[in-house]
Amino acid sequence: MRIEERRIDVDQLQPGMYVCRLDRPWDGTPFPLQGFLVRNDDDVREIERWSSVVFIDVELCEPAQRRRLLTLTPRADRIVTRAEREQDEQAFQQRFEREVRIADKAFTTFTEQASVLLDALRSRDTLDQQSVDAAVTPVVAAVTRNQDAYFWLMALKRHSDYAYRHATNCCALAIAFGRALSYPESGLLSLARGGLLMDIGMASVPANVVDRPGMLHASQAMEMRNHVEEGCRRFDAAGFNDSEARDMLACHHEFFDGSGYPRRLAGTGIPLSGRIASIVDAFDAMSSDRPYRAAMTRDAALRELYRGRDRQFQSELVEEFVRCLGVYPVGTLVELSSGEIGIVVAQNNAHRLRPRLMLLTMPDKTLRDPFVPFNLLGNEVDENGERLGIVRSVHGNTYGLDPTELFL
Repeated sequence: MRIEERRIDVDQLQPGMYVCRLDRPWDGTPFPLQGFLVRNDDDVREIERWSSVVFIDVELCEPAQRRRLLTLTPRADRIVTRAEREQDEQAFQQRFEREVRIADKAFTTFTEQASVLLDALRSRDTLDQQSVDAAVTPVVAAVTRNQDAYFWLMALKRHSDYAYRHATNCCALAIAFGRALSYPESGLLSLARGGLLMDIGMASVPANVVDRPGMLHASQAMEMRNHVEEGCRRFDAAGFNDSEARDMLACHHEFFDGSGYPRRLAGTGIPLSGRIASIVDAFDAMSSDRPYRAAMTRDAALRELYRGRDRQFQSELVEEFVRCLGVYPVGTLVELSSGEIGIVVAQNNAHRLRPRLMLLTMPDKTLRDPFVPFNLLGNEVDENGERLGIVRSVHGNTYGLDPTELFL
């Protein structure tokens, strides 16, 4: 589905509209780097201090403003010229490289501290809340600052331990999802704690059960399910005072239709943070390699979540999660109509089917040298004269492409 972007004068801006771009770089402004919802007249006045023209993501606006935007008559002076587009692309590349460097510091700090924390949980029975908060606080700041930059690093960094990778991925995904749902900073910290810790009870499950291929025997399934209660016990023993995070530990395997475990909760009887956790947990599990199966592509994992709407997962939350990550999440390998292979680097907020890429191969699948940044919002055409677009996502092993080994 094409998502429309409208360019309007700032004097037409109203609360309820979603600003996805300014007429100047985000740098030096007080606004989030990836767009924001205008909530009140004070927000409008603040934007007027920085811009004369803004770009609005129609779909992310509140319904009344969405209808109003569709009635606005475009003016000739609002045409985005080729020069403006090229200037915007150059500014994006410089800005994104800078954001990745900033995110890398937070990512390195987090992975080091989370590794120590999770290793300690495997060897002893206690949690240290101070250590948990020291690990997740910089991630909240980094994901809030620039989600794409942080997820880009997640896609490129390798770690062989699934439990470790799953915990750190779920932490970042929960923060991004919470931000899309307009959680306050304190709420994002709770989601980060819960995302990192929701599988801590797995430390008590035998490895031959955790990594067993195929279906588990009844006794093994019971051992696996016990990780929820064991995780809550450890969380409580640490003295945490965070009900939202605890709900994530307790409910990340509850399903919206009541078929989950351990309490068979259903619908809104499952706390919101628990419903968030179940989506985040399932998405990362499906898009990760396991000893007994290969990972799905990230967009395929999103489609599986979508198929599970109103059964495993709440429909409205699934739709918000897809909107949060984009149809092709950052790190997805995609094949273009030209035959070239690229990797998604960042989302175009107003056109979710046309993200920003790094082109890795030529049409014959030979590696490019160097790799080429490419924005699908452009008007480039393939050999048939059709506008370039994504044909499908691909597994890295399809053409021997592993982003963690390509020095991106």
